Amino acid sequence: MTGTISPAICKLDQLTTLIIADWKGLSGQIPDCVSSLSNLRVLDLVGNSLSGQIPSQIGNLDRLAVLNLADNRISGGIPESISKLESLKHLDLSNNQISGRIPNDFGNLKMLSRALLGRNQLAGPVPNSMSNMYR
Repeated sequence: MTGTISPAICKLDQLTTLIIADWKGLSGQIPDCVSSLSNLRVLDLVGNSLSGQIPSQIGNLDRLAVLNLADNRISGGIPESISKLESLKHLDLSNNQISGRIPNDFGNLKMLSRALLGRNQLAGPVPNSMSNMYR
């Protein structure tokens, strides 16, 4: 399969799970409007050729439990709003081109039990807030 993720997907306002994994030919950016899918619990776009940045308002997805964007060409930083995902249990951003620092409030992700951030260009110290994480 080839192509891009159409912003029309954001009209599916009752969508709870979006898995488009390992298509390799899927390219382009993650539509910013994905952040408006308030019922989304799983966003799994692993193993494609997606580029651009993680939507800056990803933190609006307060029901999101799984965010897997591994093995793409995502660049830019980890948005500060990611720290608002209080239901997030699994985060995989590995093997991309993400740069910058881990957000200072990353430790607010109290439900997080797995965070895979390797094979990126992250720099800077580990935020002190991560010492508050117990999972």
